[in-house]
Amino acid sequence: MRKLLLFLLLFAPLFCFAQVGEYYYSNNHPKAKGLNFQIQVPIGFEQKEGVRPNIVQKFDKWNSDRTIFTSFNLLVNKDESIDLSTEEWRKNLKDPLILKEIVSELPNPTNYKYYVLDNYPGLIVDAYDELERLDITITMHMTQILAYVDSYLFMLQIVSNSQKSLNEHKGLLRDMANSVVFPDQY
Repeated sequence: MRKLLLFLLLFAPLFCFAQVGEYYYSNNHPKAKGLNFQIQVPIGFEQKEGVRPNIVQKFDKWNSDRTIFTSFNLLVNKDESIDLSTEEWRKNLKDPLILKEIVSELPNPTNYKYYVLDNYPGLIVDAYDELERLDITITMHMTQILAYVDSYLFMLQIVSNSQKSLNEHKGLLRDMANSVVFPDQY
């Protein structure tokens, strides 16, 4: 009985909780467009370079029979025409009408609210979209965390073709978000 209890105490965290590991540093990555950030990566996911223009890195995982796909994506957009201070973004994103207007540009937003990522104002939103790939239509579920960092829009998102898998990994998304650092502010 003692051995079983010791085993559970030592290894239960590996089975019960998703975990984050080492830090990823943007280190002048061209797709980061000059935004310096660091974030702890999810353990058990395959790290890849993003193939789309704004995806800096992605962390992918398939289930054992390759029917359920889950991915964490790090995206950066830059818009020099955005001339709002951090305080102005904070005020705007706390206004329910402005927040609703911003979220309305996303595909099928459901839950959304104001969110802070390493001192920068942003939002968290759940959404879904129907995608066509080859001859298949897939419903992709996502949760996006967005932060407005000067003239940058930083996004951390989890995407899955399974709502259940997305829900199971939301704790990991929160851990990753809590690990984000924008070092240039310090």
